[in-house]
Amino acid sequence: VPLLVHGESVIQDSSGIIDHLDRQYPEAPLTPADPQAQAEARRWETVLDRELGETTRRLFYYHALRAPRYLRSEYALGGPAWASSLYALALPVIVPKVRSMYQVGEPSARRDLERLRTLFQQLDHHFAAHRYLAGDVFSRADLTLAALAAGMFRPPEHPAQQYERSALPAWVELTRPFRDTLTAERVLELYRMERRS
Repeated sequence: VPLLVHGESVIQDSSGIIDHLDRQYPEAPLTPADPQAQAEARRWETVLDRELGETTRRLFYYHALRAPRYLRSEYALGGPAWASSLYALALPVIVPKVRSMYQVGEPSARRDLERLRTLFQQLDHHFAAHRYLAGDVFSRADLTLAALAAGMFRPPEHPAQQYERSALPAWVELTRPFRDTLTAERVLELYRMERRS
C-alpha cells in the first residue's frame, strides 16, 4: 500500500504512482516542469515520507497497540462479522510483531514527537512565505503532505469517514497541538480547494 493497477501496469509506492500518472496525463502533471521546483518537490516528498509518514505511523501504533479493543475494531472495520472475534484471538500474536516491525516503544515515541515538532516548525516557516511547497502550483509535495497529514487533522473531504467515529482518544490528544499550526490550516485548505471528487 499504496498500489495502483492501471491497465497492464502494477505500481507500488506513491512516488512511482505519481511518476506513472504524470506520464499518462501530461496535461495535468503533479511534478513541476521547472527543474528547481521539481528538485524541491522531490526533496519535500522524501522528507515528508520519512519525517511525517514513518513518524506518525510509529506514534499512532505506540498508542493503538496499548488499546486492544480499539485496535481489534479498526482491523475488523469493513470485514465480515466474524473478523472481530478472529482479531480478538490473533492480537496477542499480532501486537508484538507490529511493535517489533515498526520499532515501537516509549523511547521512539518521545523521539518521534520531537521530530514532528521540528518538522511542523519548518513547514510553518515555509508556509508563512509560500502558498505551495514547491513553486507556485499544487505539486506532488503538497499531495504527499495532505495525504500523510490526513490522519492527524481528519479533513471532512477525506474519504475515510470513519475517522470521527473511531478516533483513538490518545491520538486525538497527542495531535491536538498540531491542529493550531499554519501547516494544519494549509492541509485543510488543500483538501477543500485541490481535492477532486
